[in-house]
Amino acid sequence: MPISHRSPHLARPRAARSVRARGVATLTVVMVLFFVMALVAAYTNRNLVFEQRISVSTYRVARAAEAAEAAQHWTLGLLNGGRIDTQCQPSTTASDLDYRSKAFTWLVANTYGEGGYGLPSGSVSRTELVSGCMIADADGSLSCTCPTVATTNPTITRPSDGKGVAFHTSIFLPNNLILPGTVGLASYGCGSVGSGTDDCSRSVAVSPQVDGVAGVTVVLGLLRAMPLAPKATLTVGGVVNASGAILVSNPDAGSGFTVMTGRPISNRANVQFAVPAGSTGEGALESVVALSDLAPAALLDAPNPIWYSTFFGMPQATYEAQPAARLINCAAGCTQADLTPVLAGYPRNPIILNGNVTLSNTAALGDSSNPVMLVVNGLLTVSGTAPIVGFVHADSVSWTAASAVLQGALVTSGNFTASGTARLRYDRDVMDLIRLRYGSFVRVPGSWNTRNDYR
Repeated sequence: MPISHRSPHLARPRAARSVRARGVATLTVVMVLFFVMALVAAYTNRNLVFEQRISVSTYRVARAAEAAEAAQHWTLGLLNGGRIDTQCQPSTTASDLDYRSKAFTWLVANTYGEGGYGLPSGSVSRTELVSGCMIADADGSLSCTCPTVATTNPTITRPSDGKGVAFHTSIFLPNNLILPGTVGLASYGCGSVGSGTDDCSRSVAVSPQVDGVAGVTVVLGLLRAMPLAPKATLTVGGVVNASGAILVSNPDAGSGFTVMTGRPISNRANVQFAVPAGSTGEGALESVVALSDLAPAALLDAPNPIWYSTFFGMPQATYEAQPAARLINCAAGCTQADLTPVLAGYPRNPIILNGNVTLSNTAALGDSSNPVMLVVNGLLTVSGTAPIVGFVHADSVSWTAASAVLQGALVTSGNFTASGTARLRYDRDVMDLIRLRYGSFVRVPGSWNTRNDYR
């Protein structure tokens, strides 16, 4: 029987078809995997873009929020500072006002409570005095405006490249519930400066067209530099020694005292007293136990912590740390030359001189509009001829001047010695101006978000 042989070439087509089938399957799987990977990449990219947008938005909002918060501190700094020009820069020009005088009017006769404030515009809504700044991204420089009249649309110089942040602030009377010595402060910050009539420097009913806006609204309270005005023209914890002459008067019937001392007056015959019209007597109180108890026990020429806290409402270190206080180091002694430039820039700030001070004044210190408030932590020597208008406190006083006049009130925890001729006259208006207007503005706790209808 013949043997048949199967040709090997007959199996090749089937093998080729099997390889091609496997290739198509592999290609299909790869394409599916590529498609899945493309979907994953697209989804991941979508999340990345979304997160980038969130990050940018957060950055813009954070810039605006920081600008609004910075505006609060900036305005507080101006309120507690001295004279400024229309660009909000410090000034010593007599015609320039401090920021309080720009932003407020002083309401007398208890219009809104003793020491209340009003607005120059007389309005509590849209016509406040608005101030603000633009901060350039390039170099951090500020361009600011502090107008002297109420305006809702101040003009501020923009950064040359248009890149930066901006803020504006305004003072208002909070919720029509006026408390003595309180005002509202609204600040708005923007993540960019904006453009045209929609920039961030304009306080208008329509929000500025910028990429991020934040607002902060608080109530500010005045921490008074002199909580209570003295009732006497001359208040002395120790001894009044009239080795020269003392001419002391108090025409104010509301206070009425001429001299109050913790110990008897020495050389009393050299003291002349003048009391309010229609009154009789001298208006002097000697050996007041409360004063002698508060006065220093030793040489009566060093500060007493209890005395300081009683008269100023806080310890000396706290009082010197208040934002509005101007400190002058007089460890080597100070003269009027050290005091004059400070008064030129800060006529309505409490000025604290740490050390002995000699006032050989030939030019007046203070006036009825801007009385001085001097706190001398040391010996004060008055040897000049020009008047002093305001309130003076010292550890001890030596009055050697022959013709100088103090109009206001003088307080010392130690001794008052007059070897010249001391002319002292009580001035109620000056005392009220200092008592109600001088001091440091601070945020009232819990007063944030006071008013929501500003914009």
